Amino acid sequence: MSLGRRLLLQLALATVALAAVATVGFLGLAQLNQKLTASLGEYEQLRWAYDAGLRLARVRQALESSPSSREAERLELAMLKGTLEDALAGRPSLRGPGRVDPDFAQALSQRLTAALAALKGDSSPVGATRAAHELNVALNLVSGASGDARRRIAALEAQAQTQQRDIMLAIAGLSLAALLVMLVAGLLHYRAVMGPLHRLTRATDDLASGELSRRVEVTGDTELSSLATVFNDMAQRLQTSHDDLEQRVRTRGLQLARAERLASVGLLAAGVAHEVNNPLGIIAGQAELALHQHPQTDVGTPDDLRQRLEAIRDEAFRCKEITQRLMTLARPTPVAFATLDLAGFIDEVLPLMRSEAGRRGCVLDCDAMPQSALTVRGDAAQLKQLLINLLLNAIAAVEEKKGVVRVSLDIENETAMLRVCDDGLGMDADTLAKVFDPFFTTRRGVRQPASGLGLSVSLAIVHEHGGEIVAASDGPGRGSCFTVRLPLAKNQAQAGGV
Repeated sequence: MSLGRRLLLQLALATVALAAVATVGFLGLAQLNQKLTASLGEYEQLRWAYDAGLRLARVRQALESSPSSREAERLELAMLKGTLEDALAGRPSLRGPGRVDPDFAQALSQRLTAALAALKGDSSPVGATRAAHELNVALNLVSGASGDARRRIAALEAQAQTQQRDIMLAIAGLSLAALLVMLVAGLLHYRAVMGPLHRLTRATDDLASGELSRRVEVTGDTELSSLATVFNDMAQRLQTSHDDLEQRVRTRGLQLARAERLASVGLLAAGVAHEVNNPLGIIAGQAELALHQHPQTDVGTPDDLRQRLEAIRDEAFRCKEITQRLMTLARPTPVAFATLDLAGFIDEVLPLMRSEAGRRGCVLDCDAMPQSALTVRGDAAQLKQLLINLLLNAIAAVEEKKGVVRVSLDIENETAMLRVCDDGLGMDADTLAKVFDPFFTTRRGVRQPASGLGLSVSLAIVHEHGGEIVAASDGPGRGSCFTVRLPLAKNQAQAGGV
């Protein structure tokens, strides 16, 4: 049920309850008004009965005290009879009753007629006596009528009191029932509204305190359920943004840590490379000189001696190469930025690496390049070194005679995406975390060990070009993929880059 419908239902209940109380009160008042009207009629008849009785008593007393005085008495009796006839005929009269019992009025009229006839027909005292007798009978009728009126008035008062009590009880009961219904409806409405609001308030406090996984149960009225759904969606978006931000912070932290390690290596290289290069040059030169002095055609030169001399020369040159790379990290070569078509640049570099792939017996393949040119601003020599480092690393990781190395280029979110993937050794999570660290390598102890600087140099080159490099692998034995993201030349120009 929606909150609006709940409010309308509560309003309808209140309206029905008030209407029921008002209806009972109105009907009760109408019945009491009927009783009041009836009582007023009885009181009017009782008043007239008292007045008629008083007038009859005065006429009788006058006849008894002065039998010869009859004209005034006949007039009084005629007037009283006229009011009775007006009442029976339904004609209003100032001195007559509002309503009268027909039997009573008929009997009283007959007595008054007989009294008038006696006073008119016989002027002797006997006529006055007969008239007085008729008046006594009339007084008895009036007394009986007044008694009946009082009893009816008493009955009406009793009925009115009973009805008044019943009406008050009915109104009180209906009011109490309406109050209870409204109280229950109000409590239910309070729980239906305040319960979800309290849950939302607590969830908001938890969310503000950093508990981003907090969610609320989607219950209650339609509006509150919609509010809970919106809150959960907002919390989910906040958690997603927070997780993404944490991931970026971790990535930037790793990059900063690698940069610090590269800086440390650079400081070490700056102090050591010059001192190491001179002895290495002497060692390599002496080994070359010894090999020239003892050529392979010389019968007196043992083969193991030449092998040792060649090993000394090769390792000395490898050490010089390592120190040269260290110097590159310490004092990077100034970047000569130019606009390069990345697809054409890759086509120029790949033929140089096919001989190395053929020596390992693996396949070096290139996926379809984009039709439109992907231009970047970069140093051709450094980007060439970057691609060669990635290809050498991939070729060394695949199995001889079976491995496949693929190079692909694509565009995503206005960024050039260069990928070098292989189906070789793969990497676990620990290796992925250290793969760009200086001197870290997984090829120690093999026939051609690596120095562990190729990917570190590649990382430095990518950062120098304002890009990003990411290593990914599904696990040991499932290959690896290195993705280089470089901003397009137009984006660099818009950002004010070189």
